[in-house]
Amino acid sequence: MRSLCFVFISAVVLMGCQRPEGDVSKLTIELPAGLNDSQKVGAFAAWPTGKKFCYGVNVTGDGIETETDACSPALGTRIGFTDQSSVSLEVRKGTGRQVDVYVYVAAVSEACPVLGKSPDIDRRKIYLVGSKSRVDMSKDETKLDLFVTYPGDNAHIAAQLSMPAVCLAGGSTPMGSGARLSLGVGHFKDSNYEMNVRVNAVKALQ
Repeated sequence: MRSLCFVFISAVVLMGCQRPEGDVSKLTIELPAGLNDSQKVGAFAAWPTGKKFCYGVNVTGDGIETETDACSPALGTRIGFTDQSSVSLEVRKGTGRQVDVYVYVAAVSEACPVLGKSPDIDRRKIYLVGSKSRVDMSKDETKLDLFVTYPGDNAHIAAQLSMPAVCLAGGSTPMGSGARLSLGVGHFKDSNYEMNVRVNAVKALQ
């Protein structure tokens, strides 16, 4: 049996002393610098082995400027891709927010690309692994629980969004035997806050 990996993300809010300009909120997210191959394998769909995983977060909603075209999902306030242990993101305060988490599956020696509309990004390496809609980010504290799963090797955004061939840069689709990654996300909101996120991966019995 393959090992099953569950990842739990917990968040703690630290209230800031001043409201940032433009009524935005600062999120400081701590992520693992890397996971070993055994922690990337689950029971349902396996993450590709021998790869680096770069994460990106995209937030859209009323009052957030959004960019759209045929070669990308709707892009709002975003951060990534990154495999670093800490990232920061400022999000405009509001309700009805859409939070999307993407992963870019890279070669170990490959640099994480920028989450955006660059024609050099191979869209066949990008996967939408989690979403939460109608998120209220206007209250003093709002908790968001987000369940995140790896959709499988062929469910990259190029296929999910039916992108035309002109959008596909060079590169091969990462192959693997499938896996499911589960994450629990804690998210708290105020007009000015830091969100510290730690990821703990636990292997199930073989």
